[in-house]
Amino acid sequence: MADYSSPTVIQQTIPEADMTELEKTVLLEIFQYEEDGNGFYLFHEESPQDLITIEPEDYERLLAIKDDGFSSLRTWLLENRPVGETDPTELDMSDYSYEYILQDIVKRSKSLDYITVVTGWTCSKMRSDGFGGMASFITADEIKCHSTTQFLEDCMAEFEKDASPEKKQCTAEGKMPPETKATG
Repeated sequence: MADYSSPTVIQQTIPEADMTELEKTVLLEIFQYEEDGNGFYLFHEESPQDLITIEPEDYERLLAIKDDGFSSLRTWLLENRPVGETDPTELDMSDYSYEYILQDIVKRSKSLDYITVVTGWTCSKMRSDGFGGMASFITADEIKCHSTTQFLEDCMAEFEKDASPEKKQCTAEGKMPPETKATG
């Protein structure tokens, strides 16, 4: 069995003052973190957590705190709130991406114009689908993500568009084009 992981780094320190208490609580469940005096450096050595647990009293307390700015997380949690639950609540965060939380933070922040996230995809077995990565660029207006697979597909499409018919034929047959000399 292959084990997949996606180590992730949020490159900017997220100022604690820019996060609501709810956002901070959830982000610190999703990621590992280090405090650096001004805020939190968020990362995960294995993979950001998709399933987080919140105690019922914490759930109620966090939702009761007056939100000091728009939070799509708060809206999502209210819509997915377990009614009458007395056991810890497991939230499937794969339905609500942490990128949305980070975008809300950028929208309110006086110091962050954007947040960048870098993720590596690795696998315990050498599988072609088990390696790669992704970069995300998050602003107040949009979230842009690009994977290494997308990058390679874009390069191949550009190559196909610009390559001569002879070069395309050689590439399809696995041969070197005549004008290319192998080295080594």
